[in-house]
Amino acid sequence: MAAAVNKALSFVFYFLLSYLRGRKILKWHISPTSLIKIFSSAAIMGIVIYVVVSLLESVSILHLLILVPLGVVVYGSILYLTGEIRQEFKQLVLLKARK
Repeated sequence: MAAAVNKALSFVFYFLLSYLRGRKILKWHISPTSLIKIFSSAAIMGIVIYVVVSLLESVSILHLLILVPLGVVVYGSILYLTGEIRQEFKQLVLLKARK
């Protein structure tokens, strides 16, 4: 559990450092609406994973191998449904169709 919390905090710290140090070079803006969609998707993913883990008697390596892809699918699906990654998904599909 401590490793998971450390990993999450390190990603937040890395994002903040990258944003603060790189904003003079890379001009990018994340709208408040996008931030709400992103954090809401992450929260829903966390709730789904929490519910699934609470239904399990114990968490093993096999469970983790199932839970991680489940989290990815839930998070990606919600981002797609909210329209946050719909354009990127269309571009990916078009790229695969050209090959």
